[in-house]
Amino acid sequence: MMGAGFISLTYSAPAGPTTGYYPASTATDIHAEACQPIEVEALPSAVVFTLADNHPGARILSAYVIERSEGTLYRIVLALDNEEQMTLFLNGKGEIIKQ
Repeated sequence: MMGAGFISLTYSAPAGPTTGYYPASTATDIHAEACQPIEVEALPSAVVFTLADNHPGARILSAYVIERSEGTLYRIVLALDNEEQMTLFLNGKGEIIKQ
């Protein structure tokens, strides 16, 4: 078993597209909204599958939940192989909202 915060390479992406389409204002406003920290183990499996499929080997540095009227979003900060950081926003279905 891998340690907390690591994305296992044994996951595969869920069936269907991994890109969500929301109005531009929705994606832009995400950064301004209040985020509540969430344990990596509490992330939906669809979110973990998408991260593992799109960014194998990346480490989750932090995860946050954003409750919105349109549904729950997850803000994920990753450390990539080259130690650069990337922030992604995904919905509960694992669809990437914004990178």
